[in-house]
Amino acid sequence: METVRDFVGNAIKAGDQLIYPFRRKSELGLNQMTVTQVLPDKITGYNTNGRTVHTGNLHLCIVAVRRVG
Repeated sequence: METVRDFVGNAIKAGDQLIYPFRRKSELGLNQMTVTQVLPDKITGYNTNGRTVHTGNLHLCIVAVRRVG
C-alpha cells in the first residue's frame, strides 16, 4: 500500500495532529484534527471539539504534531 503524504511530504499516520483547510459558504479557515484512520483518498479523525471529521484534500494538509512511538 502506498504511504499517504501531506503537503510537504511527511507520511500521515494514525495519532498524528493534522492541520487541514475548510470552507463553509464564504468562510475559509484552518482546523486541527487527530488522525484515527488513513485511507488512500480520505483521512478520518476527530477535531478539537471531539467531533468526527473527514478530509479528502490530502495535498493541502500538513502534519503539525507527530504521534509519539
